[in-house]
Amino acid sequence: MLDYVSIIHTGGVVLWKHQFQPLKGDPLLNLFTEDLSTRTNADSNSDSVKKGNYIVKWLKHQSIIITVLYHHFVTISNINEFLNRLMREFMAGYTDPVEWMQEQHPEFNEKFRSLVNTLNVGRKSGQQNAKAEEEDIFDELDDDEFFNRFNRDEPVQEQSVEKKPKVDPIASLDYSKSEEHIESLRDENDTFELDADMVVSIKKKKGKLRSLFSRLTNRILTEDMIEEPLATFEGILIERNVAATVAAEIIEHVKAELIGVRVGSFESIRTAIKDVLNREIAKILTPSREIDIMREVTLARQENRVLSIVMCGVNGVGKSTTLAKIAYWLSLNDVSVMVAACDTFRSGAIEQLNKHCRALGLEMFDAGYGKDPSHVTRLALQHAASNDIEVVLVDTAGRMQDNGDLMNGLYRLVQYNNPDFVFFVGEALVGNDGIDQLRSFDGYLKSKTQPVRGVNGIILTKVDTIDEKIGAALSMVHETKVPIVFLGVGQQRTDLRRLKVQQVVDLLLS
Repeated sequence: MLDYVSIIHTGGVVLWKHQFQPLKGDPLLNLFTEDLSTRTNADSNSDSVKKGNYIVKWLKHQSIIITVLYHHFVTISNINEFLNRLMREFMAGYTDPVEWMQEQHPEFNEKFRSLVNTLNVGRKSGQQNAKAEEEDIFDELDDDEFFNRFNRDEPVQEQSVEKKPKVDPIASLDYSKSEEHIESLRDENDTFELDADMVVSIKKKKGKLRSLFSRLTNRILTEDMIEEPLATFEGILIERNVAATVAAEIIEHVKAELIGVRVGSFESIRTAIKDVLNREIAKILTPSREIDIMREVTLARQENRVLSIVMCGVNGVGKSTTLAKIAYWLSLNDVSVMVAACDTFRSGAIEQLNKHCRALGLEMFDAGYGKDPSHVTRLALQHAASNDIEVVLVDTAGRMQDNGDLMNGLYRLVQYNNPDFVFFVGEALVGNDGIDQLRSFDGYLKSKTQPVRGVNGIILTKVDTIDEKIGAALSMVHETKVPIVFLGVGQQRTDLRRLKVQQVVDLLLS
């Protein structure tokens, strides 16, 4: 019966495997299957080789290699048919390595079990078995001959070796028996482990196997080796709502860092790519200067001044709701807060804000509609200073970035009142539009204010509606270098979260 079956991608990923019997020394098995992926070049190729007490047989189609391993004294008359049928079943449901490994495949597993039941298994006669014991030529092949075994159509002429003493034939081989009986059929040589005797043998052969290990396990990544998995990861980022230009630039950085890197184990190419991509995204999302509002409140107290925060953004993104959440959070931390109603343009804006303030028990300052928002802000700050209020949150009118009059009003508010922070509020649902909006607000302020200042932080709303598609956060930070301060994750006053970089990275790469 079969001992081990694996399905391998030539780019360096074990897509699927099944082990029927316990095999010791799995690293040597991985070493051998790795050689198959790197040395088998034809589009469709089937071959086999004897390794120790085992026969390894494989079938390659396009970028997929199916490998089976079984004892040398077992005969399977329809093994080629089995490999071909298994390849057809696998290719019927296969798309790409990343997508395949992210899902479970119960239907394929069931078809695999059915195909295993069709195998015609027998065993060699005593004479054949003893002869097979004598013909273990693996240790007698030099490196070039061993590698060429996988690349030429005609079989390699086996070298003559000194015959070993014949052994008694195995009386029976019944795989339906207990595990204890199976173990009793194994001898000390039925293993892939490098024991002390094998180490001595390797040294006597002038390091041939050490050279083999070096060739197979110390691969240097090339562009061809990483091109396909990088394209897959780029597609994942775009699906997660990362702007296409941003995703392409990040992938280029990752490629430049990976080319020429030496990797070890057979499954390490995808892991190496994901590790570098993880670091690249985390580096983008980690601000050079963290915005800690509570620390700023403490500093303002020490300086006996009012801390002011202006909220800006386009229409309908949830500025007023977000302002109420921040006010509630500050009040829970024993900070006195007042809200300044400086959206004097939109009808009903003051009433909506006043409803939030009454629910939270907060004071709201307003001067009615039609007033200059910059003047209302100045009056609110003066009122707060005279009443020992520590923080003023300034609500402004939602405006499109191409509305010159309203953008000019925002500039005057910032220029004449010099708030501590200007926060841009945007939806997590948007992709490139969010980048354009943020860039326009930030650029307009920087082009007008003296001294120059722009947007200090980003608040993303409606994060709870997008699942893993949080790519807008990465796009905005990447393009503007403005850090994310808060995430809005619901409609309740407590649904406000600080950004945790690794959680965003995990969502983007899940």
